[in-house]
Amino acid sequence: NLYFSTSAELDLTSFGAYNSFTNSVFPVTRQSAATAHNNNNNIDYIAYNFHSVDGYQKVDSYTGNGSASGPIVETGFEPAFIMIKRTDSTEDWKIIDNKRNNFANSLEPNESIAEENNNNSNFVPTSNGFQMNDIHGDYNASGGEYIYLAIAADPDTTTPTVENSFDVVTYTGNGGTQSIDTDFKPDLVWVKGRVQNQHSGIFDSVRGADLWLRSGTTDAENNFGGGYGVTSFDTNGFTVGSGSAINNNGDGNVAWCWKAGDHDDNLPQINTEGSIDSVVSVNAE
Repeated sequence: NLYFSTSAELDLTSFGAYNSFTNSVFPVTRQSAATAHNNNNNIDYIAYNFHSVDGYQKVDSYTGNGSASGPIVETGFEPAFIMIKRTDSTEDWKIIDNKRNNFANSLEPNESIAEENNNNSNFVPTSNGFQMNDIHGDYNASGGEYIYLAIAADPDTTTPTVENSFDVVTYTGNGGTQSIDTDFKPDLVWVKGRVQNQHSGIFDSVRGADLWLRSGTTDAENNFGGGYGVTSFDTNGFTVGSGSAINNNGDGNVAWCWKAGDHDDNLPQINTEGSIDSVVSVNAE
């Protein structure tokens, strides 16, 4: 287990193991009330689940070599977003993307610090993955073990592509209310201010607007209300309120946005009826 609120290495002892994943179920465990992070009695939880999808996203690992000619990681696509965590030693989480200085600027989910400029200036994205040439322990210590979530960039504009499901957007705060455009109606919006020392805010359509989770803390959900967080999930984006953490006047922000389902139930559905097995939904995104 790894925790967003800390830079600690992989924890194999404190509260059980997820050891019986299936294609539709994940287990939860509980050792004691003190470590009941995922299954305490009568406590509400939410889970965000990711899996590898050919051509769209990959969850995997690599081993660092400590060299300026670092490991070549094949994902099967050109990445737009990468989240990385070293698992065998204490190092910060890192999120890099193609909208902020071509992966050179990093943000840390376990910290409230502002964006770190040129923190990963030797990173090289490729059409089939990336090469991690940074020699720091956050990315590429010799023998270091790392896990990552990589999500693809949009390869073209002529056919339905991955931007129907994931988008990285940057915007400047105005201190009031503003709508942020994406290519779809998002279900999960993860927002981080790039200038101020503020924890990132995670919002989703399951819990509803203005309900915050902060990746860098172990705090319970915050209901800011009054239009301070993500106040609505819109047809082509989302709206932010006047909260300084994500919309301070003049400050830069980044939002990583996911679509999880068909809100209006109007996409083609998989049909398993009839004498010939067929799949009629052609847009996997």
